[in-house]
Amino acid sequence: MIKYSILILTFISVQFSFSQDESFRSLNALPILNNPAFTGTNANPRLNYGIAITNLGFTSNFVQNYVSYDQRIDVLHGGIGAEIMHSKVLLYQNYQTGFNLNYSFQQNISEKLCLSLGARIEFEHLELNVNDFFGVSNSVDSIHTTTQLNYTIGGLLYGEKFFMGAVYSPLIYQSFSGEVDRVTSFSGSVGYNLTPFKNKELSFTPVLRYAYQDGFQQLIFQASFNTKRVAFGGSYLPRSFATIFVGYQFDRFSIKAVTGINDSPLTTATQSSQEFILQYNFSNTKNSPERSFKINLF
Repeated sequence: MIKYSILILTFISVQFSFSQDESFRSLNALPILNNPAFTGTNANPRLNYGIAITNLGFTSNFVQNYVSYDQRIDVLHGGIGAEIMHSKVLLYQNYQTGFNLNYSFQQNISEKLCLSLGARIEFEHLELNVNDFFGVSNSVDSIHTTTQLNYTIGGLLYGEKFFMGAVYSPLIYQSFSGEVDRVTSFSGSVGYNLTPFKNKELSFTPVLRYAYQDGFQQLIFQASFNTKRVAFGGSYLPRSFATIFVGYQFDRFSIKAVTGINDSPLTTATQSSQEFILQYNFSNTKNSPERSFKINLF
């Protein structure tokens, strides 16, 4: 019975994960996933792929796959992007599929600061087999599905070493019982790229992120040490989880790995997660932002 309770709680928490919270615990390693204002702020068009495998504490794993593409379009005075995601509990007939379209408007407000305002349209489909929870033998009547359309808006103010971002998501969804519910979430982040070393290719980047969702609050701390090719560090959400990560940058290609462990007092189950993220930067085009976002947030 305990494992079914964990599974139920997991699905409740991840039902809106792509819209409201870090489905991937590495903050902004997949930038447009957490804030649409990052769309098109990279110097080059970029393709991202991420996979996250979470050990739920019993015989099954929760697997999430994510692909995104974004680039700057000068005619639109900003960037466009698209995201596809799929998540599933292995060995169970439960999955979530999502597709997002992003746009950001970018404006230089001074010689050192740029403002980006982004919006995202989100389509999500969730299928749940209650047999997996209660052992019901009728497999036809036990399949429940929901489909929802929502939006997220975000803002980003950044310079060469500083950034500040905010995201707002007013979600309306239909539960499996047919009732319409509303969930409002807000998050904000701030960071600064410190270069106290003689070698200016070495930097230290602390990031602080606050999230609020219908009375629940989170405060996440993250820090990374960066060289020209290598980045490593960690993050911590008190009484929830901790992560460590490392990444390597090739000329146009980068690879990042994240491992996390549960630190919540709400369960004694051992839950851990592994994430692998790949990014490819295409050749520079004429559609390149005048002031691109260069801080390594991991």
